[in-house]
Amino acid sequence: IWGYTAIIDQEQSNQKQFMMLIKRTKKPIDKKNMDKIDSIQLEDIALPIEVIIESSFYTHGNYDWIILFTARDINQVKIFCNVLYQGFPGIIEKIDIQQILYTVRKHYIFNPDRKKLRDLME
Repeated sequence: IWGYTAIIDQEQSNQKQFMMLIKRTKKPIDKKNMDKIDSIQLEDIALPIEVIIESSFYTHGNYDWIILFTARDINQVKIFCNVLYQGFPGIIEKIDIQQILYTVRKHYIFNPDRKKLRDLME
């Protein structure tokens, strides 16, 4: 067990949830940038612009890095994207953003507000 967490209702906290899909370039990542990715330094990049990182994953597939985070709006997300491009020069090839409209299940817990999903899908 790594730890425990509460599942926060983003709507109640006036935040929206996003998924950032990052494709890296073929340029090798040096130790300095690896340390930024694999430490609290990523939080140091996000917190000043009021982005809260929930999860960060290094993956195999079309994208190399996935970050789940919350932000107030898409403008704040765009600022976060620009900060990452500047913070990792030459390493990020492309960033795609997905806004999460409804969470079906999180940390093994099903969302109790099932009506919202039905409303979104109609």
